[in-house]
Amino acid sequence: MSVDTENKIKEAARKLFREKGYAATRTRNIAEDAGINLALLNYYFKSKEQLFKIIMMEEFEKFFNALFVNINNKEMPLREKLITIAKQYFATMKEEQELPTFIISEVHVNPEYILDFLLLKKNLMKSHLLAQFREIGYSEDEILNKILNLLSLILFPFISKPVYTKVFDFDEEHYLKFMENRERQIPNWIDNLILN
Repeated sequence: MSVDTENKIKEAARKLFREKGYAATRTRNIAEDAGINLALLNYYFKSKEQLFKIIMMEEFEKFFNALFVNINNKEMPLREKLITIAKQYFATMKEEQELPTFIISEVHVNPEYILDFLLLKKNLMKSHLLAQFREIGYSEDEILNKILNLLSLILFPFISKPVYTKVFDFDEEHYLKFMENRERQIPNWIDNLILN
């Protein structure tokens, strides 16, 4: 099995799945974009569903990496941990701007992918991050709201980029400056909205 061929297939599939979604992507198109024939694609990946599951797992790893890398760091105070998670999300989303939209749209259609991914609920609920929130006295519902608020502050501008760049007539340079300004505000958000 050639790693180069496998990677070419995965990159072509990732691009098409992000652009069109699972339902509208055809294996024939993936093979064409990878520069191989359909029989070779089927040799490496038995079905479109199998290939999609692999791509989704890789995308989830990118999407949740900032969270998972830091949630169990027992040396890091809560505020610093939240700032680090937020800044890592910003860095990932700036490089992979279409990633949050792809994840959200596919999870909406196929929620089982997120349930399967690295036992997300179990890992999060038993994390040191949640223990730190509990030590302050927050209830489970309050903790969930704090985490959702933080993720929303970071992810929504990337998800809604096509709308507000048109409404406010942002070119790419203006958009990047706008996002850099938002990134600088992370410590204030955490102090004012997350930890209060």
